[in-house]
Amino acid sequence: EYPPAPEGDRRAMPITALALRGEEELAVAGYHEITVWNARSGALVRRLGGMPPKVLSLRALEEGRKLLVGGGIAGRRGEVFLVDSRQGTIETALPPAADLVWDVAPSPDGRFLAAAGADSNIRIFNLAERRLEQTLTNHSDWVQAVAWSQDGKRLATASRDGSAKVISRESGEVLASYSGHERPVTGIRFLPGDNELLSCGLDGKVHRWNAKEGKRIGNPGSVGGEAYRLLPAGEFCFVGGSEKKVMQWKPGDVQAPVRTFPGAAESILSLARSPGGKLLAAGDFSGEVLVWNAENGELLIRFRAAPGVETTPE
Repeated sequence: EYPPAPEGDRRAMPITALALRGEEELAVAGYHEITVWNARSGALVRRLGGMPPKVLSLRALEEGRKLLVGGGIAGRRGEVFLVDSRQGTIETALPPAADLVWDVAPSPDGRFLAAAGADSNIRIFNLAERRLEQTLTNHSDWVQAVAWSQDGKRLATASRDGSAKVISRESGEVLASYSGHERPVTGIRFLPGDNELLSCGLDGKVHRWNAKEGKRIGNPGSVGGEAYRLLPAGEFCFVGGSEKKVMQWKPGDVQAPVRTFPGAAESILSLARSPGGKLLAAGDFSGEVLVWNAENGELLIRFRAAPGVETTPE
């Protein structure tokens, strides 16, 4: 068991994961806790303790009633929890890994869960039975992002080994491998139709490539600095990184961003979008959270996601 939420105030720390619960509440990764804030006012709503010291992935499930949590203790233990987002109780703790869990992704039908880890593995769980179904060992370094195809038959993975892959869920066979980044790959998604993918990495580029042959399509788009997060959003995607801003891209054209969301004080480490698409949130290295109107780019609020630290409305 991990300790409860720390008493009293705490210092701001890098925001490594976010999840928007509807259009009003924002869950933020902290040290041994997840804090929940009003996304419009920046007011603290509740603190959920008993979490790992590092939380690297948050996903809202069941209309925000549950939170899927990935994280752990570096070099020692990787955790995947299913948490009641109001009570803070851990409803399910899946079998742990040997190192940190970087990303968690439920399958489109909700039956399976993929967990990408610092042990270079992707573990697939049967959620209904709460058991480990399969372990994929196709990478040689941290797996930092994982995504499902729309039909749930394939996984896309992004790794610090410099490659991105498409893997069969059933057989574990690598169907395509892409090495065009030549540096660690940090984000990945299938495009609608599942025939193409977008990936980003520390090369500072957004690459579009073929899911069958692993061949690049067109020239990569530049984000200026290192890219740390890629967030799918319907016909668009958002990318954040060392340039201290979020860029919105249209998958069919990665030559230039559609819109930019500036204002961060430090590198952007995490992104979240509300289910209705009205809000975009980002967390940066300084511990600050920014929330924009996703439709027009207006900055609505920025605040330090640390209990007791004064909110700065915009």
